Amino acid sequence: MDMAELAETLRRFYGNNTIRRRMGEFLGSAAYIAGTDGYSDHGAPLSPACLQELLDSGLEVDRSLWDEESLIADIDLEYHNFDDPTAPWLDPERAFRLQQPVLDATLRILGEHGIAPLTLVSGRGFHLVWAIRRASHAFRRLAELGSVPPTLEARYAAAIAPAGFGLDLELGRAFAGLGLIVEYVAHRALEASAPHCAIPVKPTAIEVGPGAHGREIVSFDLSEYGDPLHARHVRIPFSAYLKPRQFHWTLGDEGVRRLFPMFEIPLAGMTPTRAMSTPC
Repeated sequence: MDMAELAETLRRFYGNNTIRRRMGEFLGSAAYIAGTDGYSDHGAPLSPACLQELLDSGLEVDRSLWDEESLIADIDLEYHNFDDPTAPWLDPERAFRLQQPVLDATLRILGEHGIAPLTLVSGRGFHLVWAIRRASHAFRRLAELGSVPPTLEARYAAAIAPAGFGLDLELGRAFAGLGLIVEYVAHRALEASAPHCAIPVKPTAIEVGPGAHGREIVSFDLSEYGDPLHARHVRIPFSAYLKPRQFHWTLGDEGVRRLFPMFEIPLAGMTPTRAMSTPC
């Protein structure tokens, strides 16, 4: 698919009223959204009211983890190959099959505590997302558990674009507390899944020694919880996934074109293979 065909496919896909409605539901009370053409991982933070503009431009769209009504939890599972970063796109069935024990263990642990996250299939793995209402007992416990250093407390108190206001300190503490809980879940999931995984499982993208397919791992990525809340975002369901454009240097024009279109798809009872092959 050439770039003109991709742009037309995205315009047609994003023009679907049901798709737009579902995107709006996921945005909820997000503090901001961001769009990217895939050549960069980061776009400028914009008001959620700009969603239509980003979709009309055929961009990949993220929403902030910072939310005005809830604490948004996100668990990021990914396949990484440090010798061939394009491997999950060239052989996605293998990449997702290798992650399945980690996904199963994580969902089982969350389920034991009554958490049923929205499971999104991304280009290299899964995002497990759920909301914790600020009026809930769970939110209060997380805020009591977490702490914010003085330097970050000052940053949260300052006006942050595009909202123009600061981030509530209690929300910042709850995010820090959530990071501790997610780290605990990670260690439990890694311990349970490692005997069933054909490659190493790590708590973030840590390089390992070579195997038959290069230096590859399954990552239960904790890195987002080491960043300020307002700096992190997650791709929204049904957004285009344009990251392969960054690997033009190894895939070439034709290789990049062959990979598209790719989208962030809610698993919703499907197998990852079915989700990957769902027509747009």
